[in-house]
Amino acid sequence: MNFTREAICEILSHCATQDLTLVVDKLLEVGAVKDVRAVRSPEIGTVQLQVREPICQERFILGDALVTVAEVAVGSSLGWAMRMGNDPHGAVAAAILDGWVAQSTPETDAVHLTMLEDLLEATVLQESAEQSLKTTQVLSTAIQFEELD
Repeated sequence: MNFTREAICEILSHCATQDLTLVVDKLLEVGAVKDVRAVRSPEIGTVQLQVREPICQERFILGDALVTVAEVAVGSSLGWAMRMGNDPHGAVAAAILDGWVAQSTPETDAVHLTMLEDLLEATVLQESAEQSLKTTQVLSTAIQFEELD
């Protein structure tokens, strides 16, 4: 599967923290990721969730969500991540992977990029399965109305 950097960042925001840290630990162990520096320590804060009402198409604030943001430098590339909830370890790991992807080329890191792609594909498949289950559950509660003459 061919992922853009934007797609990778989105999927990293959904990956399990333990999966992210395992991949980062492995990349650090084999020396694929070098010269990691914190640019911005993990910060926990809130962002407003804005949605669009489906009838009039008007936007409104649904509420606030707790997020963790981290920014690192991997070599000369910047890595950034935002994850839902209080998750500083996951945010730093995702930021490291983002920075590593930004500086990597497929020719030089093909083996290690494959490891990251496996994680991303597994996350996409898991989310697809969860969405299918939710859709099945919603459809099973559908009410069929009969028309009265």
